[in-house]
Amino acid sequence: MRESLIEAELLFVSRHYRIALLEIPVDVHTVVPQLKIPSFGSCPNYGEEVFALARDKDLLLMARRGTILQLQHCHMFRSHCLFVDYKLPNCGGGGPVVNRSGDVVGMSFHYDSGISAILSISTAISCVNMWTDFGFVSPLL
Repeated sequence: MRESLIEAELLFVSRHYRIALLEIPVDVHTVVPQLKIPSFGSCPNYGEEVFALARDKDLLLMARRGTILQLQHCHMFRSHCLFVDYKLPNCGGGGPVVNRSGDVVGMSFHYDSGISAILSISTAISCVNMWTDFGFVSPLL
């Protein structure tokens, strides 16, 4: 496996949404023709079966299959999170969550004490758009 380092600039970190926006310089002429834009789906729904990609503590790729659960209470004001019935390791967050159609519907992360969650792709895109348009991200979507 070929390893390489790419410098990036940290633009924004949101503890509320648990996301970081990075600016990564690329050579458009050599990289962009090779990139394929993933298909973004709509918001994930309660009861929907999803698949998450993540890394374990040794950085090995892992996949998890699970169902989006509807919990009766809000975890620490995280009403924007969707909780799932699979578990990710503490270091396993940030990977894509796809539905049965192969559409990216969210981003997975370890939440707390064995609970894993999803940030909906619509929320993530709204955060990126707010940063692009206004230079900040509001925690109230």
